[in-house]
Amino acid sequence: MVPKHARRLAGFDEAVLSLYAKGMTTGDIANHLADIYGTQVSRDLVSRVTDAVVEQMQQWQSRPLDAVYPVLLIDAIVLKIRDGQVANQPVYVAMGITVDGERDVVGLWVGPAGGEGAKQWMSMLTELRNRGVADVCVVCCDGLKGLPDAITATWPLATVQTCVVHLVRNSLRYASRPAGSRRDPAALAPVRPGQSLLHRRRRHRPRRAHGPRPWSTPPARPTACSVGSRTPARASRTLTHAGGPNPDTGARAAPAYLRGG
Repeated sequence: MVPKHARRLAGFDEAVLSLYAKGMTTGDIANHLADIYGTQVSRDLVSRVTDAVVEQMQQWQSRPLDAVYPVLLIDAIVLKIRDGQVANQPVYVAMGITVDGERDVVGLWVGPAGGEGAKQWMSMLTELRNRGVADVCVVCCDGLKGLPDAITATWPLATVQTCVVHLVRNSLRYASRPAGSRRDPAALAPVRPGQSLLHRRRRHRPRRAHGPRPWSTPPARPTACSVGSRTPARASRTLTHAGGPNPDTGARAAPAYLRGG
């Protein structure tokens, strides 16, 4: 039942905001509501419903923050944003960890197209300081050029730490991998104290895939010519008495492969 003087159903605004947050345009929302309720809803009405949360968003963006954050995580994610036309724009995200151990998203900003920049971060960190963040113990970020300088300019006593995910990602560039496969983090063997990097490379040098190893070939069997060439006198005395022991030296006859028979 629709109460008197009511122009919208209960939950109508929440449904429109949910659809709009999932990326649907005002025209798509109007067509979707027409299919559900069987009545035509104008795009202007959908726009007025979505504009009602703008004031709440502005209040959230300007709310006061804690004076100290032990850890502050900052990064940017590139999303497709419709502003006249769809384009890739960076969304700057700053999430702080409070002294109670709770995570708090302290700010979200949509930057201009063209990628992440240290100058944009400088203005956003200054805004956080103006909102009450007096000091930050550790700021975790990626390896963007100029970003550590922007952090230390805002909070001089803050410690800049590179994100572990970015460290692993940058380290995997130096790990070998077969063609068409992903890099394996296990290929990054740690270098023990007192062990040089050259020793590690020699130790983890890959073996040859084809061809016999030099130690796998059996030694060649000596011949009579080779034995005679090395010790002609002894070999001649041994080979001339093939029927039994040599009466001069007492040595037995040489094997058949030495006699050539």
